Amino acid sequence: MKALTEKIRSIGGRIFTVLRKSGKLTYRQLAKKADTSKSRAFRQVKEIQRRNVYPESVLWEHEEGYEWIRRHFFATLLIFGVQHGIGADTLSLYFKVLRLDTHIGVSPRLYEPDSLSFRMQLSGFKNKLNKIIRMYLKR
Repeated sequence: MKALTEKIRSIGGRIFTVLRKSGKLTYRQLAKKADTSKSRAFRQVKEIQRRNVYPESVLWEHEEGYEWIRRHFFATLLIFGVQHGIGADTLSLYFKVLRLDTHIGVSPRLYEPDSLSFRMQLSGFKNKLNKIIRMYLKR
């Protein structure tokens, strides 16, 4: 599933880049430049339009911006949700106030700690964060 998500994000990123550089194109032209099908180009353009309702939303379309959102999301869950016991409703509201709800899931049910996938992702992020912290402490 992760590989499929990454493939879709990659196609979306290519389409976003082509649109930013080339301006207005037909779906056929866009698909050819982004090396994808016309129907996939159409679906991706509609998704980009749905997500980019705020001025800052275009930042998250780039790989670096998307990675920053993910890091911010997991750090917030780990530090405030797990370590300090902030509730799922408050965390959800926090992400909505930051207007990240078009790019990440913000439903309080997603943050329930009994969710296996939640625990696995958070555990992986915690391990990465600990490695980064150890690396900085060695300096």
